[in-house]
Amino acid sequence: MVGLLTERDMVRLMAQSSSLATLSVETGMHSPVVTLRVSELIDSAVVQSRLQQCRYPLLVLDADGGLVGLLTGESWDAALARRQNKPWQDPSIDSRQVVQSCTRLVMAAPVGIFRHDANDNCIYVNDCYCQLTGLTPETARGDQWQTHLHPEDRDRVVAAWGQFVQAQVPFNLEYRYQQTDGTIKWVYSQALIEQDNQGQVVGYIGTITDISDRKQAEIKRQQAEQALAQSEAQSRAMLAAIPDLLFRVGFDGVYRGYVSPNRELEIVPNEADLVGRSIHDVLLPELADQQLNAVRVAIQTGELQVYEQQVQLACCLQDEEVRVIKNGDDEALLIIRDITERARLEAERKRAEDQRTLAQAALVQSEARNQAIIAALPDYLFCVGADGLYRDVVTYKPEITLFPAEFDPVGLSMTDVLPADVARKQLNYLAETLQTGTLHTYEQQIQIGDQVRDEEVRVVKSGPDEALFMVRDISERARLEAERQQAEQQLQTLIEGTAATTGQDFFPALVSHIAQALQVSYALVTEQVGSELRTLGFWANGALQPTYLYGIAHTPVNRSWHRGNSTTQTPCKAVFRKTLTWLTYRPRVIWAWCSPVVTAR
Repeated sequence: MVGLLTERDMVRLMAQSSSLATLSVETGMHSPVVTLRVSELIDSAVVQSRLQQCRYPLLVLDADGGLVGLLTGESWDAALARRQNKPWQDPSIDSRQVVQSCTRLVMAAPVGIFRHDANDNCIYVNDCYCQLTGLTPETARGDQWQTHLHPEDRDRVVAAWGQFVQAQVPFNLEYRYQQTDGTIKWVYSQALIEQDNQGQVVGYIGTITDISDRKQAEIKRQQAEQALAQSEAQSRAMLAAIPDLLFRVGFDGVYRGYVSPNRELEIVPNEADLVGRSIHDVLLPELADQQLNAVRVAIQTGELQVYEQQVQLACCLQDEEVRVIKNGDDEALLIIRDITERARLEAERKRAEDQRTLAQAALVQSEARNQAIIAALPDYLFCVGADGLYRDVVTYKPEITLFPAEFDPVGLSMTDVLPADVARKQLNYLAETLQTGTLHTYEQQIQIGDQVRDEEVRVVKSGPDEALFMVRDISERARLEAERQQAEQQLQTLIEGTAATTGQDFFPALVSHIAQALQVSYALVTEQVGSELRTLGFWANGALQPTYLYGIAHTPVNRSWHRGNSTTQTPCKAVFRKTLTWLTYRPRVIWAWCSPVVTAR
């Protein structure tokens, strides 16, 4: 239902031209409604009275309250004139004519008109709306009116319309429609809520007005402003690029012109004082000679001359770049720029580069130190609570396989993870460390698969109820220590076995103890007699053997002797692959070598 009592109600009325007969006029009104029933048209006084109450066209309603037409003073006067010429007919005929006129008015309106029902479904659009949006009355129904919203505006428009419908806030918005052929239309949209006499929402009605021309003008204005701003920025950049000083100088070194566009400088007097004066009258001798030489070279060769100079001003030193270019048969143009800031930045860059070099060297040193620290870290570090549960596990050596890759001991007890004896020992150290707060260090052996590993364990308190277990694999160290102890034991056996033996029995006793200590089947001690060797003691096959003489040639002794070695091992290994030990003693020239025990098969 649409009313025409106000401008806003006019829009709602025109939009509902297709269903006026089924709606009550009051549902489309927000202002007091002055209406006239069809049955009252026969009473001229009533009609005249109602027309006087209303400044707008009078709404004519049928018996059910549906709108059947509009009545103005002019149309009423015309009707009265016609009634004077012919009998009165059914008023509904005139009402239908009025409805048709209203429909034509809505269809010809210069604004797009749309209406949604109470469920926010679009149910009506006029021709102007279709022309602006590129939609048809059918394709605009429901929520399909959103399909031709410009992609960049769609979310904003849908959100604003949703707020209008849900919160009943005013809807006044500018946005774009994009038609299927790519045409873009800017519109200004307004919408109002329709309510019935009880204040219930029965629909939403609105208009869209074409503002494309205005928007295009705004866009062009903005583009012009941006172009102007860009031009001004370029102009400022060009002004900033102009050198601080620009001189015209003759071949004779006399200034012919002078410009200082950016700021006043202290190195020369003002322009009036400068023109007509010689370079040597203005500058220090060293600077004047350099400048005059550059001017003459540029005039003679036509080539650009560039150099830098430093000038002492009243307040500071100023770095300058000087460019000299030929400007005529006997004239050059001097372009002088203050590069103090550039020189400062270059000096800072150089300092930064030096600092970066130092920092890189420090980084290399730091990385080496960190590598040393990491190398010193334990293979495993366990954080264990007073209850014996693992709280965290860290390893810096992924090749260590104390736990399988998929196994996580965190949250488990030592007794669930370690062998019983190892777990018991660690729990005892844990309790003692937490009680005393002192560092405890001990060694242990643990079975890892089919290997036995020696470990060093350090336990230190790290909190009121937790301690750190630092575990390092010392298997290699333990092996070397065992070999050292074995060697010491063997040496001790030799010393103890031969300490009480002297004279002719010493060397037989020595070779027998060497064989036993080194667990070899052959041991021989000889001395050189002329070009031969004589055995002083010879152990073979578990017993001492008689002494005998043999030649030095073709023996490891001969090679070692000629090389001057007092102790050697390699020559024996090269000749006798089973030889373990080869010893040479001087000056008495006592030779000894030992062969490994050969197991009988």
